[in-house]
Amino acid sequence: IRSILLTPETSGWGEAVIRLKGSEKLCLSFDDLDPSQRELQYRVIHCDKDWDLSSLDPQEYLGGFRQGNFSDIVSSFNTKVNFRSYRIYFPNEQCIPLISGNYCVEVFPAFAPEMVLFRRRFSICEDLTTPMVKMRRGGSCKGSGSQQLDIKVPTHGINLLSPQRELFVRITQNSQYFDDSGKPTLIYAMP
Repeated sequence: IRSILLTPETSGWGEAVIRLKGSEKLCLSFDDLDPSQRELQYRVIHCDKDWDLSSLDPQEYLGGFRQGNFSDIVSSFNTKVNFRSYRIYFPNEQCIPLISGNYCVEVFPAFAPEMVLFRRRFSICEDLTTPMVKMRRGGSCKGSGSQQLDIKVPTHGINLLSPQRELFVRITQNSQYFDDSGKPTLIYAMP
C-alpha cells in the first residue's frame, strides 16, 4: 500500500476534519501494489478522545453501514509496476456519521477483516461554542520559540455535568498530535 491520503475533498490537503451534517466530504485515496488485485474494503469506527475504540455501538454513531466496498478503483496502464488506485468519499450514501467526535477509517482485505492494512484518523466537529484563545511567549518553558496558550471555553447553552471531566483540549502542530507530556504521538498508528 502506497500514497495514502485522507484529506478534505475540495482542497486535497489539510486536516481530516469536517462538520457534522455539513456538505463537506473527506477523500481517502491510496495505491495497492499487490499483483493479485485483491478486493479491499473499508470500515469506519468511532474513537474516544485518546483515539481508542469507543464503547458505542455502530448504530449509535453511524447511519447506514459500518463497512463498505470501494467503487472507484482504477488499474494502472503502461507502468513498470502494476497497481490499483482506490478512492472513496465520505460521508456517502452508505456511511453517514450521526454524532461528532473522533473516528478512524480502516482498510482491509475483504476475505480477512481482522487484517487491517492501514488506519487513518479523522474528526467530525460541531459548532457548539467558540473557544477564546490567546497565545503568548512562554516564560518558564525552555527554548526561545516556546509559546503558551490561554484557552477559555464558554459553556453557556451546553449541558455539562462536570466540565473538568467532559472537556478536553487537543493541540496539533503540522498534523502531529502531542500527549500530555508534550511529546509527539504517532497520528497514523497501525494495530
